[in-house]
Amino acid sequence: MAGRDRRRGSLIIRAASTRLPLRLGCLTVTNAFAALRLLLMSDRDKDAEIPALRRRLTVLERQFGDQGPRFRRG
Repeated sequence: MAGRDRRRGSLIIRAASTRLPLRLGCLTVTNAFAALRLLLMSDRDKDAEIPALRRRLTVLERQFGDQGPRFRRG
């Protein structure tokens, strides 16, 4: 029975390790597009976006209060 649990655990680790490069690739591409977007924005656009992001943050803080973010495995 213990051998079976070990094998099952190694399958989970192996499955997670095969998905990791894909996730890292997706994050890299997403961050590259975000950086490109910032480079193409004018200073005026950036200055207009700052209050909008502050407003979003205020709304989220009001919704969640003192709870803070909750992280869970996907």
